[in-house]
Amino acid sequence: AQAAPAPATPPTDPLDACARLGGLTEFVSAVRAAGLESVLMSGAPLTVLAPSDRAFARLKERDRASLLIPENQPALRAVVAQHLVRGRFTLTELQALGSVPTLSGQRVAFTTVGSATVADGADLIRADVELPGGGVVHVIDAVLFPNTRGALDTLRWLGGHERLLDLIDEAGLEEEFASGAMTLFAPTDAAFKALPDEILEALDDGSNRSVLVDLLSRHMVAGALPAAELERLSPLAALAGGRLTVRRDGAALVIESESGVGSVPITRADIDGPGGFIHRIDRLLLPRDGLRVVPDGRLVVGVFTEPVGKALAAQLKIEQRGSFLVERLTRNGPAQRAGLKVNDVVVSIDGIPATSDNLDLLKARKGYGGTIEFVVLRAGERLTILVPVGVE
Repeated sequence: AQAAPAPATPPTDPLDACARLGGLTEFVSAVRAAGLESVLMSGAPLTVLAPSDRAFARLKERDRASLLIPENQPALRAVVAQHLVRGRFTLTELQALGSVPTLSGQRVAFTTVGSATVADGADLIRADVELPGGGVVHVIDAVLFPNTRGALDTLRWLGGHERLLDLIDEAGLEEEFASGAMTLFAPTDAAFKALPDEILEALDDGSNRSVLVDLLSRHMVAGALPAAELERLSPLAALAGGRLTVRRDGAALVIESESGVGSVPITRADIDGPGGFIHRIDRLLLPRDGLRVVPDGRLVVGVFTEPVGKALAAQLKIEQRGSFLVERLTRNGPAQRAGLKVNDVVVSIDGIPATSDNLDLLKARKGYGGTIEFVVLRAGERLTILVPVGVE
C-alpha cells in the first residue's frame, strides 16, 4: 500500500505564517525589505494588520516602487510599523478598545460600520488568524500610512482624488489643511465627472474662484471627527456655512446638507490624516440651486427682439413700451429649447417690463444657469416660459 503523505509542516514563525496564508506576498516582502523580520520573530505577542496584495496593487506604481528603493528604507519601516501592534488583540477586543498604538508611535482607530470593521479607513477582510508565538493577524484591504505626510499627501496616496486635489490648488485652500484639525468629506474623481463638462471647465479656469471655494468648503468641517463621532455630533457646521446632518441608512452613514439635495453615502470612513479625518464620498454635496458658474463667454438667452407696433399693442391691449416682439431665436439656443417662438409677444420678464435693458440686467443678475420667467402672448393664450441663461 502506498504510504500516506506526510502532514504539512506547521509554520515556525509569524512571518512564515503570513506567507502561507496566501495573498500577503507584498506585505511579507515589505517586512523583509524594511528589515523588521526580527520584530515578528521575537516571540513576543504581536497583532499584525496585514494589507492584502490587492491593497498594495491599488497604490500607484511609482509610489510602490519608491518604497522599495534601499535609500527609502526609513520610510518603508515607518509604513510597515504602522501595521504592527504590540500585544495580542482579537477583532472583538479591537472593536471594544476603539484604537491601539502601533510600532510607528501612532494609533490606528477601529470603527464598526454595519457588520464591517474598519481600521483607519481600511476594511478588515479576514480576522483572528492565529500566529506562532501567541500573536494574531487581521487582513485589511488598504495600506496604512503613518501621519508623516500632510492631508493632501494622504489624498494623493489614496488615489482617485486627482480632480479634488487640482481644485483645492486652484481655490488656494492648501493652507486650510495645514492650519488645524479638519474633517474632509472627499469626493472621488467619479463624483466630479458627473458634473456637466462646461461646469468642470468653469471651475478649472480660475474665473469662478468664489463658487469653487464655496463648493469645496461644503465638504469641510472644523475638528478631527472619526465616523463614530459624526452621527453623535450631528448636525455639523460646514466651513461654507449651513449644517450637515449625518445619519444611518441601514449599514451606511449618509450625509445630508440643509442647503443641498438628497443624501450622500460615505463609501470609506476614517482615513486618518494628520490633524484630522478623511471620509470618502462618491457624490458631491451640491447646493440646492446648483452651481452658478460662468464659463468663458457672453451671457445669452438667444432672443432677438423688436419693438411692438402701436397697432399690435392696441389690439392686444398691452403697454407698448413694456413689451417686445420675438424677431428671431438662436438655433438650439436657451430660449428656443425652452419653448419660446418667433412672433411671441413678451409682456414681462421676471415680473418687470419686457425691455432689452431689463433683459440684460436680469442675465447679469441671474448668471449662467439661472432662469428668467418670460410671460408671452401667443395666439390668444398667455403663457409662462422659463428660459435659462447660457453663454456663447
